[in-house]
Amino acid sequence: MRVEVGPGRVRVRQDEGRWRFEVADTGGGLESRDAARVFSHFWRGERSNGSGLGLGVVRSIAQAHGGEAGVDNRPGEGATFWLTIPR
Repeated sequence: MRVEVGPGRVRVRQDEGRWRFEVADTGGGLESRDAARVFSHFWRGERSNGSGLGLGVVRSIAQAHGGEAGVDNRPGEGATFWLTIPR
């Protein structure tokens, strides 16, 4: 996984009875094959120094609270990672 972080944005908004938290950047986005598995437990990108737990744990916690987590990937432009929980 190639990760380049550019200028970013953090946003919180109400969205159909839920809170939606977003972290967006302009760093080029994820490779298409990585976007589909980035939330898998123990999955690590090629250049990762981590354990592969971070985003998998985020999704599990969100789901345990009736929410969800995901990514809106824009290859070549950036990515927006998001989390929703009920209000």
